[in-house]
Amino acid sequence: MKGLFLFFIILLQSFLGYTQNTLQKDFSASSITHLEIALQHAYFIEISTTQTKKITISSNSDGEFGNQISVKTKITNHILSIEDFILPFTNFYDDKLNAHKVTALKLKITIPENLHITLNATYASAKFSGTFDTLFVQLSSGNCILNPFIGNAIIYTMDGFIDLHTSNATIESKTTTGFIQNIPISGAHNIILKTVTGNINVSKIK
Repeated sequence: MKGLFLFFIILLQSFLGYTQNTLQKDFSASSITHLEIALQHAYFIEISTTQTKKITISSNSDGEFGNQISVKTKITNHILSIEDFILPFTNFYDDKLNAHKVTALKLKITIPENLHITLNATYASAKFSGTFDTLFVQLSSGNCILNPFIGNAIIYTMDGFIDLHTSNATIESKTTTGFIQNIPISGAHNIILKTVTGNINVSKIK
């Protein structure tokens, strides 16, 4: 009976056009100092640092076009570029209302400590944890969580909230129409948090 149920689920997913695509790429980090990430279709990205000498990128996409969206990478002058893209000849619905109904792309990246990271994303929310040299983030729609975070950073969001848990940093926070909840922190690093309509929360870690 259980086997029949699983067969029915697989058949139903196939009928509805539901697909899933999982990829993983590993790179030696010995010559890489900077990651440049540009995301137009992803809905979430998580980047964490560990005591490692390699960079691991894992992506998972599902939905109606789950097997027609992918991630491409390129290394140039010590910079690892990461970009999501729609495979050619795909009738993809390129509008904000339908984007998450059509596909859901999630990325998880593990890197060594103290790298430079640049992220620009149209839809994605982002989570960072670990020790970074510098972090520059621009999010058009998503939220940004940094917990725990050590390093220098400039974070911009439009309507997404910013949630920072850090220490040893001087922090500048600004929101146009949202609310700011700051715990006084000072230190060697510099962090700038700016949002148009989102809220900002800053907490101190031990």
